[in-house]
Amino acid sequence: MADVTTIPSRARSEHRGLIFWMNRVLKQAKEIRSSSEPDLVHDLRVAIRRCRSLAAVMAEVDPDPAWPEMRKVGHKLFRKLGDLRDGQVLDEWIAKLGPEGNPLREQLHDSFKAEEPKLHDAVVRVAERFDEKSWKRLARRLRQRSSLVPAGSLAAECLALERFQEAKELHACALRTERSKTWHALRIGLKRFRYTVEGLLPEHYAAWHKNLKRVQDLLGDIHDLDVLTETIKDAETADTHAFSKVLKEKIQKERHERIQTYRHLTLGKTGLWNEWRLALPHNDRLEAAAMARLRATARASDPHPRRTAQVARLALRVFDLLRRVAMKATSRANAFGATDMPRSARIAHAAPMAKLAHAGTAAKRAHFTKVVGASGAVGMSGVGKVCDPRVGYAVRAADAAAAAKMAKIVFSEPKNRVILEAAARLHEATPKQTKKHQKAARQFLLSLPVPPGWTRDQWELLAWIVRYHRGSEPKTSSGAFSRLTEEQQHNICALAGVLRLARALRKAGIQSPTGFRMEETAEAIILHLPGLTDSEEIAARLAAGKHLLETELQKPLLVKPAPQSPNLVTLPAKQEELTQFSVAASD
Repeated sequence: MADVTTIPSRARSEHRGLIFWMNRVLKQAKEIRSSSEPDLVHDLRVAIRRCRSLAAVMAEVDPDPAWPEMRKVGHKLFRKLGDLRDGQVLDEWIAKLGPEGNPLREQLHDSFKAEEPKLHDAVVRVAERFDEKSWKRLARRLRQRSSLVPAGSLAAECLALERFQEAKELHACALRTERSKTWHALRIGLKRFRYTVEGLLPEHYAAWHKNLKRVQDLLGDIHDLDVLTETIKDAETADTHAFSKVLKEKIQKERHERIQTYRHLTLGKTGLWNEWRLALPHNDRLEAAAMARLRATARASDPHPRRTAQVARLALRVFDLLRRVAMKATSRANAFGATDMPRSARIAHAAPMAKLAHAGTAAKRAHFTKVVGASGAVGMSGVGKVCDPRVGYAVRAADAAAAAKMAKIVFSEPKNRVILEAAARLHEATPKQTKKHQKAARQFLLSLPVPPGWTRDQWELLAWIVRYHRGSEPKTSSGAFSRLTEEQQHNICALAGVLRLARALRKAGIQSPTGFRMEETAEAIILHLPGLTDSEEIAARLAAGKHLLETELQKPLLVKPAPQSPNLVTLPAKQEELTQFSVAASD
C-alpha cells in the first residue's frame, strides 16, 4: 500500500507559479530603469531566479526549446543585477561590522559609492534592451507547457524530491568542511529546492516557507561574509593591516555563529532536512512518483500518447504471462531434482544436451531424441526409465537451465516490470524526429537525470530497451552493445523483445490485453489472443515482432487466435409482455 505524505494543516497561501513570476519580472524591469533601491534590485533578481529555477526543473521533463530560451532571455539582466546587488550587500555589511573611524571601512564604502552609478547604468541599459515581446510570447507558450506537471501532483513531488536530494548531498559536503565554495554550492542548491517547492508544491511551501527562508538567509549571510573577506584581502594595504585584522575577526565570529545555527536547525531526527524528507514520497509512493514523472516526459515528447498507452498495456500483460510460465517451468525443474547433481557434473553433461534440446529444426530435435533414446534416458514419447544416470542428470540440468534462465534473468525480477513499463511509455519520446530515431531517443533519455528510486544501471537498461524496441536487432559482434556483460545483454534482449511483440500486436489490431492466455508445451510457448485475425500479412508482422523474444527464450513462441467470449447482456422484457404477465397473474 502506498505511503501517504501528510502536510501540517495551515492557512493556504496564494500559489505563485511560473506565470506569476514572469509577469512580476515584466513589471519590475520597467521600474528598475528609474530606481536603484536595494529592495527593488533584490526583488527583480529573485523573480528572475525563480523563473530560471522552474525552467531548469521543467526542462528535465519537457524537451520543449521554450524553457532554455526563457532562461537565455533573462540571463544578461540577471547577471547585471547580481553585480549591483553584491555591491549593495557588501556595503551594508561593512557599515554593520566596521567601527566608526576605521579607514578600511571608509575606503570600501567610498569605493562602492563611486561604482554604484556605473553599476546602475549598466542595469538600466540591459533593462531597456530586455526583450519584453519574447518574454510575453514565452509566457503564453510556457503556461500551456507547465500543465504537464500540475501543482501538487505526484510528478511535482518527484521533481521536488530530486532537488531535495541534490541539496542534501551538498549539505553533507558542507558539513565536512568550512570552505566557502562548498557552503556557496549548498546555498544555490537550497534555493533551487525552495523555488521548486514554491512553484510546484504550494501546500508544502505553505508549511515550510518560514524555515526555508530562515535557512536560506543563514547560508546567504555566510556567502556574503566570505565575499567580504576576499574583498578586504584585495583592498588591504600595509597602513590598514591592523584594521583589516579586526574586521576579519568579526567576520569569522559572525560566520561561525551562523554555521552553528544552521547545524542546530538541520541536524538530527528533528532537523529540518529530516522533516522535509518525511513529507516527500518514499517507499511505494516514491515508485509511483517516479513513474508519474516519466509519464509527464512521455506526454511532453510523444506525438501519439494513446497509441503508446496501448503498447504499454500489451507489453505488461505479455511480461506477466511469461513470468507465470517461467515460474511453472522452474517448479517442474525443481521437482525433477535438477540440482541434486554436483555443479561441475551438471556443467559438463548439460551443455551438449541443452544445445541439442533447443535445436531449431525438426531433424535436430529428432536427432536429440535418438541420442537420448540410445542412451536409455527416454523413449520417443519423451517418457522412460533413466538407465544412464549421467544422461538423466544432463537432461534434467538442460531443462532446469532453460527454465532458470527465463525466470532468473528477466521475469522473476519485480523491478524489470517497472523498467519495461517505463520503456513502453517512453519508447516514442525524443526531442525531435530524426532518421535515427532509436539512437536519438536513447541519447535523450541518458541526458535526463536518473529518477529517484532508480539506479544508473537500471536507467541505462531502460535506454537500451528503447534503443532496440524496433529496427535492427542488437549485435554481439561489435558496437557498444557487445561490450556489455552477458547478463545485461540478456535483459535488454528479453525486455526489448517483449516491447517489439507488443508493438506488433497493436499493429495487428489487438488493442486490449483482455483475454490473453499463455501455455507452455514441450515444443513451444503458445500465446492465445482473442480477436486476432489470421492472415499472411499479420502472420509476417508477428513473426518479425516476436523474433528477438523467441531467440532469447530459446523456444518457439506461437501466436494463435482464441475465440472471444460473447458479452451477454440481459435485456429487460418489453412493456407489453410485462403487462400480459401481470394480467395473467391477476386471473
